[in-house]
Amino acid sequence: MAKVAEGRLRVMLDANILIAGSVFPRWPYEVLRHALLKRFQLVLSPLVIEQARRGIRRAFPNQTEQLEDLLLLRPYELAQDPTPEELRRYLQPMLSGTFLKEVMGWSSEDLEKIRHRKWPEVEFLD
Repeated sequence: MAKVAEGRLRVMLDANILIAGSVFPRWPYEVLRHALLKRFQLVLSPLVIEQARRGIRRAFPNQTEQLEDLLLLRPYELAQDPTPEELRRYLQPMLSGTFLKEVMGWSSEDLEKIRHRKWPEVEFLD
């Protein structure tokens, strides 16, 4: 869910983006990196965090530490779990590539460059 609050874009991510961004250095990772760079306010709910923890333990048990580091190192707003009514009213679902292109201003070429990127190719922030 994304909405502008007091001039700052607030973006609520789902568990899939948290998992994929923790495990693969591709589009979901870049969405999380934009949050770290404070280009938008990352918003998470307790349910999303629990779903991400459960999902990464099940699918990628050797990489649970990456998710926990992400939760510790990336500032986020902890919101209450949205009600079904709030989801219907505010939800604007977007794939991570679409978000990067339409909201963050990436070009199709930028997206294509990282489509199959591996961790050794990532330029980490200082």
